[in-house]
Amino acid sequence: MHPTDPNRVWVAALGSVFGPSDERGVYRTTDGGRNWKKVLFVNAGTGAIDLHMSPDDPATLYAAMWTAERKPWAMFSGSKNGGVFKTTDGGDSWTKLTNGLPELIGRIGIAISAARPNRVYVLAEAKGDLRGLYRSEDRGASFRQVSDNPEMMARPWYYTHVDAHPANADVVFINNEGFFRSDDGGATLVDVPTPHGDNHGLWINPAEPDTWIQSNDGGANITFTAGRSWSTQNNQPTGEFYTVTVDSQFPYRLYAPQQDNTTISVPSRVTSGLTPTENWFAGPGCETGPIVVDPRNSNILYGACKGWVNRLDRSNDQLREVWLWPQEGHGLANTEYKYREQWNSQLRFSKHDPKVLYHTSQFVHLSRNEGQSWETISPDLTRWEEHKGLHVNPPGGPLTYDQTGVEVYGTVFALEESPRRAGLLWAGSDDGAIHITRDGGAHWTNITPTGLPLHSTVNQIVLSPHSEARAFAVIHRYRLDDFHPYIYRTDDYGASWKLLTDGTNGIPANHPTRTLQEDPARKGLLYAGTEFGLFISFDDGGHWQSFQQNLPLTPVLDLLVHRNDLVVATQGRALWIMDDLTPLHQLNAAVAAADAHLFKPRDTHRLRLAVSRGTGWPENPPDGAMIFYRWARAPKGEATIEIRDKAGALVRSFTASGAGTKAQVFQAMREPTVTVVGTPKVDLTPGMHRLVWDLRYAPAYLAPGVNEGGREPRIARVTGNTEGPLAMPGRYTVVLRTADGWSERQEFDVRLDPRVTSTIVELQESFDLSIRARDRITAIQLGVAKGQLRIRELNAAIAAGGAAAPGAARTKAAIEEVLGKLYKYNLRGDHADLHPELTTDYATILTLIYGA
Repeated sequence: MHPTDPNRVWVAALGSVFGPSDERGVYRTTDGGRNWKKVLFVNAGTGAIDLHMSPDDPATLYAAMWTAERKPWAMFSGSKNGGVFKTTDGGDSWTKLTNGLPELIGRIGIAISAARPNRVYVLAEAKGDLRGLYRSEDRGASFRQVSDNPEMMARPWYYTHVDAHPANADVVFINNEGFFRSDDGGATLVDVPTPHGDNHGLWINPAEPDTWIQSNDGGANITFTAGRSWSTQNNQPTGEFYTVTVDSQFPYRLYAPQQDNTTISVPSRVTSGLTPTENWFAGPGCETGPIVVDPRNSNILYGACKGWVNRLDRSNDQLREVWLWPQEGHGLANTEYKYREQWNSQLRFSKHDPKVLYHTSQFVHLSRNEGQSWETISPDLTRWEEHKGLHVNPPGGPLTYDQTGVEVYGTVFALEESPRRAGLLWAGSDDGAIHITRDGGAHWTNITPTGLPLHSTVNQIVLSPHSEARAFAVIHRYRLDDFHPYIYRTDDYGASWKLLTDGTNGIPANHPTRTLQEDPARKGLLYAGTEFGLFISFDDGGHWQSFQQNLPLTPVLDLLVHRNDLVVATQGRALWIMDDLTPLHQLNAAVAAADAHLFKPRDTHRLRLAVSRGTGWPENPPDGAMIFYRWARAPKGEATIEIRDKAGALVRSFTASGAGTKAQVFQAMREPTVTVVGTPKVDLTPGMHRLVWDLRYAPAYLAPGVNEGGREPRIARVTGNTEGPLAMPGRYTVVLRTADGWSERQEFDVRLDPRVTSTIVELQESFDLSIRARDRITAIQLGVAKGQLRIRELNAAIAAGGAAAPGAARTKAAIEEVLGKLYKYNLRGDHADLHPELTTDYATILTLIYGA
């Protein structure tokens, strides 16, 4: 951006890295972005990757032009067309800088010293010893190489970032796998530790040069000490998760492989500990995953790392490698692999025999002894013969060859066993083939959709829970510069397929598809994850609509429906759960046409969930029964939601005019915490709403002013629990009423936490006692309210003076003495300056029964 004219901006556009693009180049606007002009264009294969303005002359800019193309099997980088280009007239004309720079050049990073604008640094990918750091002392007229240190040039297409210190021309920084600093103009490098590897960006505050913001594949971190210490990255929900799976525990846990970290497990909800580092653990494998849980024992986990599998027993922390084949794969051509195991080759337990574990390469493999030995149960299920000539050399070129597992190609990328029939397996490849076996692998049939082009990635095969012949193939081709969504459905074992995404029926034509789930409770209710968010279909893929809600706009890579929750794995915004899909199961044309509707709640477990600490922290689902209702138009007058027990007695009532639910943040002894206060309020606005009943009966009555410190009359501070008793397990009815006499009711069950060992008899005794304690508090507080009213009357008599004043004063003192035995006056609001009185004693009984 121009330093004095904000309407004047230049943009470096790489363009699509997946194919030729005329959009590549440098663009300029002079009217604040209303209109753009392409001012530098080399060719359709070469785009702009870096752009810098001279600190002392805004008309002088340097642009790095890079020839690059990503294919599913390789990253190609470099040509003689790329290089460093310079303009001195704001972009009207450009000159390629060649004096001292390599002719065959790949990715380039540029930095200009604000302390000495004549000095220009160029970090360049080139052939052999020519790659490295170059420096010019004459604004690019000539360059000389100052370092060819290989540490700063690892995987150059992925890094190649250089930054100059704003106040010292000899200090320069390199972001790569490590983070490096040079104090002698780039000749020597010193490693500066950062909180995470794979470093990409740096900003130095020009006014305070010891203050930096540095970014890497773990997030962003700040230093105020020039890199000697850094801030945490645990406050950033930036995880990139390829897949997600769950176990059968209660509450269930999520397991997911996280790019650039490791596989992790986190709980779906917790009763204690709700921070980014509590209740989670690292699993087996590595960033690539996937991770699977032994259905017989949730302590036994299997994880993959670029196809290499290991087994973890969490009960004793023993890890065992159970690789399919002991071959180091880095740097190999695809033709050199015995088994082509991809970056995230599949692992699956059989849904019918928990002793059977499946794994994939170009074949499908099976183990019956926890990975100690493997048998191959398929032929090559890819289209290898159509493209194997591409793979005789290591992937990449012409400058750098890169093979880390991502470039392993011609693999079985998707595998699923039917939940309805043992031995019915479906397999999809990353080069465009789909096969099926109905006999556990003895015979396979090619069922690839007619016309599916070579190199199409069958990202997932999703099997319907409603029919063994029904499946969905989620395919993408964006790495071939085709961003069209591809979701196919078959209802006849793949004999025929129907495309559900034509680009006009809801999912836009430029949204590559990644994942899909069909709801087990409703056939044809589909959830689809794309490169740009989440979509839903109620008609078996005939039409789609956005289902983004509050989900960040980010790639959705995997979905699961588990216990009527939708579990979501995103690439860059961590893991999410949409709680309670049951309203979607019930939503139909009749519901949509009704003036009002109360949805049947799902059954709810009695839990005491931990409370979220605020933005950026993990969140629990709502603690209680989620009650959904819908108005086509706002009802007139009052509306009420009632909760009644199995005998019909009223448990709780919520109204539209009642106090709303609100979050209250207060400073505890160690950290801010959040609690929910107030009574949930019935919303009368048109649309769908959710009210959460916390599974409690109405709380005790507290006299005006009690627990509200700081206002007249003099206030009591009640310690202990005055919440309502927790409802017993059993059948309950929710009733939605409007003022005009309309009502609707639904039944649901409150279930006991399956981990609780208390008997129903014991719970009933606790409930009965809590009702008695609550009612005793209410009785006491009614007396307090009467006493407060009488004191106000006596205060008026005292203020009026006359013969009655002394008597009024004596009466007031006597009443205050009695009130002091019912609750403690507390003028200072100091919880340590209390003497427990009768209200507090009964509130403490409630605390003993069901916690603080």
